[in-house]
Amino acid sequence: MNTTGIHVRRARRWFWTLTTVAVLAMGGLYRALGQTPSPGTGALVAVSSLILLASLVQAARILTALAGPPRLPRLSRPRPGRRREAGAPRPANPDQGGPAGHRAARPTHRPDRPASSRKGTSPCATTAPSASTPTSPPP
Repeated sequence: MNTTGIHVRRARRWFWTLTTVAVLAMGGLYRALGQTPSPGTGALVAVSSLILLASLVQAARILTALAGPPRLPRLSRPRPGRRREAGAPRPANPDQGGPAGHRAARPTHRPDRPASSRKGTSPCATTAPSASTPTSPPP
């Protein structure tokens, strides 16, 4: 018998054990909700609710592992270009005119949008006084 068979049998046993615990916790919760309100009843509701929740979550995880679709295998090697040694220079990227991995700077002016629709600008601040505009000296 291989080890995967042992693990599957153990997982199925835990699944049915957790399902039984969930049914018993639901019965305890049902009885607690039917009793008169008291601190003991509140404690019984809280404990049985937590046991019910924990056992259902674990049983669902086991069921997903047993009957769910197969997962994709994890990559055992790091992705290329993600890590480099400390202190190593970055290779040049001729397409962007800078070090590899850096994005090109976003243009500050977009001719397809009016200036008033850009973030951080108000319609009043779109025109700056130019050198040809005469200004009067302060009085």
